[in-house]
Amino acid sequence: MLLQALYQWELAQPSLSTIQEFVKTEGSLDNADQEFFDDCLSGIIDHVHELDGVFEPYLDRPVVELTVIERGCLRAGCYELMNRPDVPNNVAISEWVRLAKDFGAQNSFRYINAVLDTVAKNFSVQVDE
Repeated sequence: MLLQALYQWELAQPSLSTIQEFVKTEGSLDNADQEFFDDCLSGIIDHVHELDGVFEPYLDRPVVELTVIERGCLRAGCYELMNRPDVPNNVAISEWVRLAKDFGAQNSFRYINAVLDTVAKNFSVQVDE
């Protein structure tokens, strides 16, 4: 649901409260952690440029040339890697790779995997220093 919310946000630029209300109305989070969803969604939207700056050095093209799905997966994956210590890195990467495989272009999941893996390795080095 987070990827869908990010997709909607990027295409239509509705307010955060509009997206959250839509998700609640649709009942899509009935079996999910609302607090986790809200934290991730607001954190990604509030820090989108900083998140783009984290993974941009590992891209082979500018962020604006990525598909909406690729940007959403990379932003959300980076957010979880950097701000959600309760989510193990391999779990965060696997989830966003799976979503890229399900909803992205044919081989975008490989690209997402490579970029998020590199972010995770470099971010963990920075944290440990």
